[in-house]
Amino acid sequence: MPGAGTPLAVRMVPYGLPTFILAAAATLVWIGVGSPRDADVGPACLIAATVAVVGLVLRRRRANGRFLFEPPVLVVIVLFVWHFAFWPIYYLGLSTDYRRAQYLEFAPGSTSAAFFASLVAILAIIAGVEAGIGATRSRVEAMPASLGRGVYVAAIAGALLIGVYFVVRGRGLVGQYADVFTQEDGLRRLYNLGIVLVLGAVAPVFLAERNRARRTAFLLLVVTPAIGISTLLGSRWVLFSAVVIGLAARNARGAKGGLARLVILAVLLVGVGTVVKEAREGEVAGIGEIPTLLLERYTNPFIEFGEETGQTFLPVAGTIELANGRTGLLYGESLITPLATVIPSVEGVAGFEAYRPGREFAAAYFPERFVREGFTIGYSIVAELYLNFGVAGVLVGMTLFGYGLGRLYRLAIAKQSTAWLFVVWALAAFAMFGVRNDAYTWMRFAIWAGVVYWLIGRALEARRGPSSPGVVGGRAPMAAR
Repeated sequence: MPGAGTPLAVRMVPYGLPTFILAAAATLVWIGVGSPRDADVGPACLIAATVAVVGLVLRRRRANGRFLFEPPVLVVIVLFVWHFAFWPIYYLGLSTDYRRAQYLEFAPGSTSAAFFASLVAILAIIAGVEAGIGATRSRVEAMPASLGRGVYVAAIAGALLIGVYFVVRGRGLVGQYADVFTQEDGLRRLYNLGIVLVLGAVAPVFLAERNRARRTAFLLLVVTPAIGISTLLGSRWVLFSAVVIGLAARNARGAKGGLARLVILAVLLVGVGTVVKEAREGEVAGIGEIPTLLLERYTNPFIEFGEETGQTFLPVAGTIELANGRTGLLYGESLITPLATVIPSVEGVAGFEAYRPGREFAAAYFPERFVREGFTIGYSIVAELYLNFGVAGVLVGMTLFGYGLGRLYRLAIAKQSTAWLFVVWALAAFAMFGVRNDAYTWMRFAIWAGVVYWLIGRALEARRGPSSPGVVGGRAPMAAR
């Protein structure tokens, strides 16, 4: 390993370079092979992406001395799940006829290209994350003697925004299939902000709050009602994101949660999420129907969850198919204009409307439901990079995205900064959702959350005593557990 006096750029070279070379090679294969119509490249891409993600986890385990799911690594894992979760079910012959037809409705060439695009994205973000983190090892850091009120105030405000949205608009839609989120207005934006504030608070509380009673009260009185309402409204991703973030934060502070307990929790979450979803759509008339619901093939929670979770692959294939009929690339239009929306109501004041590729995809492939309900299935950061910059955009864009996450995490650890660690977790929380949507949907809320939790962290740093042992990314002392 290069010495401490070696320039930063030189020290960073070994980390992520092999994976980036693989990503570049996969890109060349994608370009060279084109879109093979007679060969199913899915199994090879699925295996290669799986090996790459497992390799990242094992390399970070070696660096930290134990399994530690750091925020940038969590984003990589979730990105992999969003794009590949359906295909093991499909290749094992377990997929339902409806989902199989939905996933294979695109031209074979577009499906093959989507596999290559998803694989390149996984390899590129891994290369970026590793280059950004470098040799950084998560370790015990100084934290404030008290978490203070700021995090709790922000989380409670977020939960209240979610509750207001449900009271004003959501109650009448429970039990219907119609998308509760069809109206893109100020109230909907406040709901999204509420989700960000709640998810952004989960990691700080589990990392820094030493009082178990407060952690429990926060979980039961703030997080549980918020994610319960969002799940009832159809956003199961909030439930799973909160659980993933909470478990990862407990893991980071040294808490021991047995593997069996984690498996049982995962099974319960998938089952409960499916029951709530079907109840919202009016498919559950009574408690007695729940066992049949869980065993029926089309609503089996593990098959249905994998099929729905992995549907982020669809916008990748659909965008590649639609791009064949376009006259040119967007060259950053759909990525830059959302930055302006960080200013509330700027679209109405300035008289412009940001381009929404997720809606274009839904209008092309789900026209009836899009017109009737405003239905969308989300989008994909991979599809949006392809739409803006083509094949090179996926390789370069995902590398830069991963590098930014890794570098920010490295900064938080190196500076022993509460503020920047809170920012990392807030951005990671929404990146888990953002990678399966267009930039317009998530960018402003990620920035708002980052600013809010940076300010809270800075306030805590100003109050920090000279000897307040705690945890940023490593094992906490026994008194803090």
